[in-house]
Amino acid sequence: MTVDFVWNKRFQAGTGQYEFSLNIENILQEDYEAYQERGGDRVDVDTYEQGTIFSIGLKRMF
Repeated sequence: MTVDFVWNKRFQAGTGQYEFSLNIENILQEDYEAYQERGGDRVDVDTYEQGTIFSIGLKRMF
């Protein structure tokens, strides 16, 4: 399970309408792990360290 923060804010500037966005994903820096178990044996299918991702955006609506 990951903890994310997402914030979007619409605003008017001049004659246009805009939306600002801020996203922070995987705040607690949880690693990804996928595995299969059968008969008491475990096989890792996919595992990797997943860092925190930051993104910002600005969108104009027409």
